[in-house]
Amino acid sequence: MMLTLILLFLQCFFICSSQRTPSGYVSYGKPAYQSTTYSSDGITYDAGLAVDGIYFNRNFNDGSCSRTVVSGNQNPYWYVDLGDLHRITTIRIYTAYGFEVSNFGMEVYVVNSTDSSLDASNQYGSIDSTNTYNYIDKDVIGRFVFLLQQRSNEMTVCEVRVNGIPLSPALLCPDRDVVGSSPSNVTWDPPTVVDDVDLGLVATCTPPSGSSLTTDSTTVNCAVTDSTGLTGACTFTIKLILVDNEDPNVVCPGDKNVNTRTGQATVTWNDPSVSDNVDTGLSATCTPPSDSLFNIASTNITCSATDSAGNTGNCEFTVYFVNNIKPTMSCPNDIKKDTTTDKTSVRWEPSVRLPGLSPTCTPPSGSLLGVGTTDVTCTVTDWSGNSKICAFKVTVHHITNPNVVCPDDKTRFTDSTQVTVTWNDPSVTDNVDTGLSANCTPPSGSSFNAGSTDVTCTAMDTDSNTGSCQFTVFVIDIGVPVVTCPSNKEEDTDKDQVTMTWNDPSVTDNIDTGLSATCTPPSGSLFNIGSTVVTCTAMDTTGNTGSCGFNVTINDSADPEVDCPDDFKVYTITDQVTVTWDDPSVGDNVDTGLSATCTPSSGSSFNIGSTDVTCSATDTAGNTGSCEFNVTVNGYSAVPGYLIAILIVLVVIILVMFPVLVFYCRFYSSPKKTKMDNSAANKMTNFDNALMTTTKIEDDEDDYEGYMVPTCNMVPTDNCYVQEPEKNIASVYENIKCSQKY
Repeated sequence: MMLTLILLFLQCFFICSSQRTPSGYVSYGKPAYQSTTYSSDGITYDAGLAVDGIYFNRNFNDGSCSRTVVSGNQNPYWYVDLGDLHRITTIRIYTAYGFEVSNFGMEVYVVNSTDSSLDASNQYGSIDSTNTYNYIDKDVIGRFVFLLQQRSNEMTVCEVRVNGIPLSPALLCPDRDVVGSSPSNVTWDPPTVVDDVDLGLVATCTPPSGSSLTTDSTTVNCAVTDSTGLTGACTFTIKLILVDNEDPNVVCPGDKNVNTRTGQATVTWNDPSVSDNVDTGLSATCTPPSDSLFNIASTNITCSATDSAGNTGNCEFTVYFVNNIKPTMSCPNDIKKDTTTDKTSVRWEPSVRLPGLSPTCTPPSGSLLGVGTTDVTCTVTDWSGNSKICAFKVTVHHITNPNVVCPDDKTRFTDSTQVTVTWNDPSVTDNVDTGLSANCTPPSGSSFNAGSTDVTCTAMDTDSNTGSCQFTVFVIDIGVPVVTCPSNKEEDTDKDQVTMTWNDPSVTDNIDTGLSATCTPPSGSLFNIGSTVVTCTAMDTTGNTGSCGFNVTINDSADPEVDCPDDFKVYTITDQVTVTWDDPSVGDNVDTGLSATCTPSSGSSFNIGSTDVTCSATDTAGNTGSCEFNVTVNGYSAVPGYLIAILIVLVVIILVMFPVLVFYCRFYSSPKKTKMDNSAANKMTNFDNALMTTTKIEDDEDDYEGYMVPTCNMVPTDNCYVQEPEKNIASVYENIKCSQKY
């Protein structure tokens, strides 16, 4: 009962602990370690502060961040042990405010063991910015998360949030699903349990091994739970059939002898023959199988075959390796090494041509050798006992170089071509000399170009032993390229678009030369009517961008085309008349829907006479087009009623007196016996607006034969006209007077 209570308490503890941990935050509260620990003012900035869950406070002075020592710390590191393999999905790293540069370039690794090498194969990412918050998203499996700084610097981390999923234990059920006869007590090997943390886990199966099974097919479910509460499971099936207790007969091929120098070879053989009392067509499986690579002097091969009843027969044979050739090995040339102490570690590596062989040297590589000469003997033995020996000498010289400690890397910003950088002199110590100083190349106070420049500082003691150190000066270019645009462009056009070009903008930069600008829209583009801003930008090699702009203005210079109606006449009996006409049509190269304005406008009152009408239209650019036409107003005279009555009386009188008028004109107004000159003009000129009728030539034989006799109108006039038919006579009988009385 007590054991049960303890197990229940442990299970509850792990479940409750997992519930208190933020979802997916698997590094919370886990053991953490770092290369060194910084302490100040009674506060110890240990590695565990980076997994305490306080990720929102990145103020270093509050003591919520881990930190290594500041100086003399080569390649500092920090890591956390998740306690078990996890599928890691994301890692968030929070840096203290003001310590971004010290963590710049810090590398992140995920490994399964602390003995793993940290290289590109297990690198999870790196901090490639100077932000206080870095996020890396990648799906890998591992147990340890390492942070490594590949330079001499302190490491300050406020929180490392590792999100992932712990891996459950792996459970492998037995590969057996046919046993015994029904009913039967059936037993089987327990499932194999593999877990990365817990050892000796045992699975529980339902039904358990040894149960009495009565059905032909039974499903067995097996499960196991590790100490963290994670569960693995597997399932297999047991079928009961009639029992065949006779094993198959398996006949192996004979033993094989294989010649090889390397101690390894691929060996093949014919399949063993298999016969059985029940089953036919059985085949054997050999371990290791044919075509395997062997690397042992002699290997026993076991071949087995299992019938449908589960009976297994087997046989064995042996593969032997034969080799009578000695291996080939070359020792390195004699080695000379300097030391600052009485002993030093020396390493070497003899060359062996056959793969898989490792030489043994006396003393071994990496031994501490004293000052003087040491003989080294190396021996290599292959798998068959053949040996090869070589020898060389190692000479250790005593020498001590001065110790030179450079200042930290320097970072400066500039918007010019160079910047002057100074630093404190490196410190120099030596085991003999005092007062040594170092010379730096380039020296402090030099002008540095943009980019990174390695500064090497060296010091030499009185024995010409030289020590050196190096640091880097980073000069960051913050100068923006200066882009000078052409002046504003303006063009007139009678079209809706025009192609505009311009000279490329000039670009100057404090560092780069040969920069060019890109304009949007580019030179040679089509521009619409109006003003368009052209922006030109240029970027230098460090990503600084400069720009300028100018305007391209396209003016519409085409006047609208206005089409007026034709001239026309109107008549009136009054002093004025209202005149209307259809609106003129208007066309333009850009605008649509324009209308014309006429002066005077349609529907105005016009006086008698001729009036010019001007119609004009103006587009949105202020261009004006116009046309003209003429309106003529003719008037009829208004006659009073009493005058009309007088006119009627006069017409009656004229009609009555017409014969008398004719007689008078023939006998009293014409010349006597004087023929008209036929060459004279037969058309008479109009005088005083009197109208006469046309006469004709009389052909009678009286005295007036051949004369033109004028005939007068019924309207009283002062002059008469004569006209000979079909002839134009300039003037005949000028001033012929018709009778003024009728």
